[in-house]
Amino acid sequence: VLSPLPDLRQPRPYLNWLRPGLGLLLSVGATLWLVTFLDVRGVWLALQVINYGWLGIGFLTVFLTLWARVRRWQLLLDTHQLRASKILQALVLGQLLNLMLPLRLGELGRAYLIAKNGYASQLQALGTISLEKLYDLVMLLALIIGLSWGFPLPPSAALGVKVSLISAIALFLGLSTLLWLQPYLKFKAEKYLSRPGWPQLGRIFERFTLGLAGLRRPRLMLGATGWSVLVWFTTATTRGMLSPRCGTRAGGPRRRA
Repeated sequence: VLSPLPDLRQPRPYLNWLRPGLGLLLSVGATLWLVTFLDVRGVWLALQVINYGWLGIGFLTVFLTLWARVRRWQLLLDTHQLRASKILQALVLGQLLNLMLPLRLGELGRAYLIAKNGYASQLQALGTISLEKLYDLVMLLALIIGLSWGFPLPPSAALGVKVSLISAIALFLGLSTLLWLQPYLKFKAEKYLSRPGWPQLGRIFERFTLGLAGLRRPRLMLGATGWSVLVWFTTATTRGMLSPRCGTRAGGPRRRA
């Protein structure tokens, strides 16, 4: 008599310590990476003269920025099954990976993590992240134009404004084209690109464009715009007003000489 096959879905004891161990390893690696980029002596000297009142306000605005980003992404994900804590976890770990990896590859990690936390698919999450970047570009342009009315921009900033404007227009047109031509492009992908052994490109395309559905829903677009305004208002407050008062620079960590 043949013995029954073991149930591969049974819980494995090593997973109980594997995940905390990986988290600890990632934390140690991120700390070591940060220390190599920071001027520790300069940070220590800054702590001697820092205004802790403004520092407290800075922490508050950073928290508000993070909270607004979570709420905006939750709105774009368009799901009530994910708790805000799960979205916050994926968002923070994605930002950490962006600091450690080139070309903002942490966004791929963010899509993977949110899918692991119970979202529909990684591709649909990537669609929402693309839409999120569109909102960021539009708000950046609005912030630059608004500041230029009261504070003339230096000539060196003109190129950055043009690049941001072109990027925002190109991203908006590209995402809109993918969304509105979705049935036609899906049909072409399935007809010409799907072959035995190839991935189902039509299905991949469909899942990605599901994340762009917010462009078709005015109320969702209005809500995401409101959260984007809060994100960029608190970010500009932290970097533009609080950093000089704390005696620090807003440019982020620097390599030690």
